[in-house]
Amino acid sequence: MSLKLLFVYFFLLSIIYFPFMIALKQRWACAQELAFLSGIVTTKYIKMIMSAVLLPLTLFKHFYSKTSFFFFVMGQYIIFRYILAGKNSRKIKLIRKIRKQQEYKVRKETAEDLHDGLGNKLIRIQLLTDMLLTRTSPVDQEKITLIEKIRKNTDDLYATTKDLVWMLDPENDSFEQLGNRLKNFVEDAFRGTTVLVRTVTSLNINGISFPLMFNKNILLIFQEAISNCIKYAGAKNVLFIIKSYENGTILFLLKDNGKGFDLNYSQKGNGLNNMHERAKRINAKLNIFSNSSGTSVILKIEPIKNQYKYDDQY
Repeated sequence: MSLKLLFVYFFLLSIIYFPFMIALKQRWACAQELAFLSGIVTTKYIKMIMSAVLLPLTLFKHFYSKTSFFFFVMGQYIIFRYILAGKNSRKIKLIRKIRKQQEYKVRKETAEDLHDGLGNKLIRIQLLTDMLLTRTSPVDQEKITLIEKIRKNTDDLYATTKDLVWMLDPENDSFEQLGNRLKNFVEDAFRGTTVLVRTVTSLNINGISFPLMFNKNILLIFQEAISNCIKYAGAKNVLFIIKSYENGTILFLLKDNGKGFDLNYSQKGNGLNNMHERAKRINAKLNIFSNSSGTSVILKIEPIKNQYKYDDQY
């Protein structure tokens, strides 16, 4: 009887320690074969053991196979990802802040170097040409004409340098500075002429700063438009409007009552093409209308508040 008990003991161990490795049917066949080979127990005895031991046996799932454990792991994963995302977000903001500070410093120093270096040298050239002009005989018209051309080119280069210095200076990135710059530019361009200029500004946007390319492209668009107006329009009245709306849309309008021009013919030139290209760079809409009653240049940017939040882009 001790051998029978020994067999039952090992049989029960196989059931307890290998519940998921051997199927119940396979265990029964294995036990039956062992019993017949050893001659220890009969089939009836094995059935009795199986019915007495196996039926009450309950196999519990491992903790990692339970649904609650799955949700626990997923919850821990989500929390970990949230913490990691927060750290990455703070790191990205810090990098952007450092980049913006570095850009601010480089732009500020470059603007100062241009102003103190190139700007002062151009002023000296202007003074020297004036001195040369006063020392030139009035009868020598050829020299006078040449000196006047030098002076004009120097003046143009100095004006371009001033614009470049203004664009580079990060203090001028605000919308208010852009509006003031354009207003002053329009008034200065027609000063000394018979053209009556009226400027209207209605700004509802405060604290908006633009990147370098933004102010630069708007300024160059209207410099070209004003230059064309002075050279070709023959206008008596010029209206310049800057208007911002509550939804963030900004509108620039330059209108004259000159003789107008043929858009189909003029679009072949570089001037108008450059204006349209500059508008595309800042996602703005540029429309030019012209007929015998005058010309209108309309630049529309929308919506500025939602589209440009430059403090987070560096």
